[in-house]
Amino acid sequence: MLNRDYIFLLLKNHRGLTLFGFLLSASLQFLIIYLIVVLNPAPLVAAFLDKLPLQLRMLFQQEFITSFSLEGAAAFGFNHPLVLTTLGILAIIVPSRHLTGEAENGTLELLLSYPFRRRELLFSLWLSGSLLLLMVVCGGWIGSLSALSIYHQLTLPVFFKLIEIGFNLWLLFTLVMSYTLLASSLGRESGKVATRSAGLTLIFYFLHFLSSMWQSLAFTKPFNIFSYYQPQKLMANQQSFLLNVVVLVGFILFCLSFSFFHFQHRDIPG
Repeated sequence: MLNRDYIFLLLKNHRGLTLFGFLLSASLQFLIIYLIVVLNPAPLVAAFLDKLPLQLRMLFQQEFITSFSLEGAAAFGFNHPLVLTTLGILAIIVPSRHLTGEAENGTLELLLSYPFRRRELLFSLWLSGSLLLLMVVCGGWIGSLSALSIYHQLTLPVFFKLIEIGFNLWLLFTLVMSYTLLASSLGRESGKVATRSAGLTLIFYFLHFLSSMWQSLAFTKPFNIFSYYQPQKLMANQQSFLLNVVVLVGFILFCLSFSFFHFQHRDIPG
């Protein structure tokens, strides 16, 4: 099911973006915790929130107010837009470039002319992407755990919560990669596949925030992938980690199964 040479090639091809994401997530986690410990911005931000309209105030309080505790700050770094964007780019570019893109330029047809089964190629591609995403998440773990250790704030419960949050984040973007892989197994143009996957992910992301502001959109929450990753709620024991894992893994397996089926019957040259 695996081809080590192909996996190492993919890891090498994307090492630049992965290293950037690793350093970004590590530095953001460290910086956020440092600012909370040294500057204590809670009073200033609370005064700012009081001046916002009610709906915006409720949104910011729900998403960010817990960040002003040390545990909340550690959780917030895993939900920073820059980290999510980097993970999203990586999750989309790997399958769209190496499946649809290489089918376009004929590289995939050449690759499959060797004793390299389609199922083996697809699973190796998925595993490579998963490892790249995990490396970025590891940066967040290292940044947060090192900062908490330096300021003597690391406790065993916080350690396990951070592991849960990072694992949940990894599953979320593994799902993004998996439905991009499914789209790539069906699509003919890498640009269109990447654009559609990015558009779908952005719709999920913005709908998640809008559903927190307007009750009329609350019915969309169970169908939104970002509802199954809310790090500050996980840190505060307000969300079930096990439920998140079951839902995300279920959708990942669904996308993988259909990807294998469609790619197995796909006419590569066409």
